[in-house]
Amino acid sequence: PYISNNDYALFTKFKKDEDILIDGRYIINSSQGAQIKKLQILRNGNIRVISENPAFTGINGYDEEVQKDDKTFEILGNVCGRILRS
Repeated sequence: PYISNNDYALFTKFKKDEDILIDGRYIINSSQGAQIKKLQILRNGNIRVISENPAFTGINGYDEEVQKDDKTFEILGNVCGRILRS
């Protein structure tokens, strides 16, 4: 995984309704709570959510695909670094 327990994630908070234009690592809020995930923006505008922890990766290589207008899925910000506390 990119980040472990007790580590800190540094991120740039998104403004409300700000669009993501590039694939990358983001902090998201979904029905499973706040998490850090890789997001891949698909041509149709949908978002593929990808876990970096192999224990949580789906059989198809990613967690789920979210529709761009899904109200239960929120992108909180873009991860720009981490502080490891091992």
